[in-house]
Amino acid sequence: MELLNNFFTIKSVETAGESANYTVSLNAGHAIYKAHFPEMPVTPGVCIIQMAVELLSYQLEKKLNIQTIKNVKFLSVISPDETPEVGYSIQGVKEADGVVEAKVTVASGEKTFAKISLICKTA
Repeated sequence: MELLNNFFTIKSVETAGESANYTVSLNAGHAIYKAHFPEMPVTPGVCIIQMAVELLSYQLEKKLNIQTIKNVKFLSVISPDETPEVGYSIQGVKEADGVVEAKVTVASGEKTFAKISLICKTA
């Protein structure tokens, strides 16, 4: 399921070499939040990871699929009601033979929500 322009939208992008910083806006009215959880919506971890992959795809202008999640740390929940916009910082992008590695930090201000190291393959 593609989440870009449905579950979230890109508000701004800043790039510097192989690094990029995205500010994304979460769609608090999306059906995922109605199921997870109706009274207190929380962004599912799988969606946080999928958003990172889609942003990396957007950055590289290539369709990517997850091959391996080397490491993921969820440090705090993301509620679209409390934090309607979050930042995704993509760094350490390495690309070779159709394989892309990257490190992603998801944060808002001083609060870090997740740190992800992943390996993707071009689709």
